[in-house]
Amino acid sequence: MVFPDFNVEMKYTFINSGKISFAIKPGLLIPTGNWHKGLGCGLFSASFFLVNTLNFSPIMVHTNLGYLHNANRHGDALNIWHISTGGDWAVKEKFHFVANTGLEKNPDKSDDEMPAFALAGLYYLITPDCELAAGCKTGITRPESDFSVILGFTFRL
Repeated sequence: MVFPDFNVEMKYTFINSGKISFAIKPGLLIPTGNWHKGLGCGLFSASFFLVNTLNFSPIMVHTNLGYLHNANRHGDALNIWHISTGGDWAVKEKFHFVANTGLEKNPDKSDDEMPAFALAGLYYLITPDCELAAGCKTGITRPESDFSVILGFTFRL
């Protein structure tokens, strides 16, 4: 089995009024994948996101604005912006359905078409501070990957 690069992110909520919140989410991409086989970028990269959440319990709406310093060995664009919006529906107290759509600057310098995506998934709260997630992501525009599976684990401190 082969693995791509490993991404670590931390999210800090600096405003939380119950119905509206704002958070920052810095991240670090660790080049664990084999970039020769296209499974990684070959260099450490960093990201920074601003996240806004509107809480209409049991539904939440999220908006993400982000920047990725896309250090890489492939000759891709170095500065990537990202915008997305999505929803989170608490079907049960511990079981949530999520959907997200967004677009970003194309890392391929020779292609002006922006990658756009749609994502659907779910997550299960093992404890209030620990969750497991799984989802499927599909490309809306040609530059985005046709299909990918996303697995995640979240631990809140």
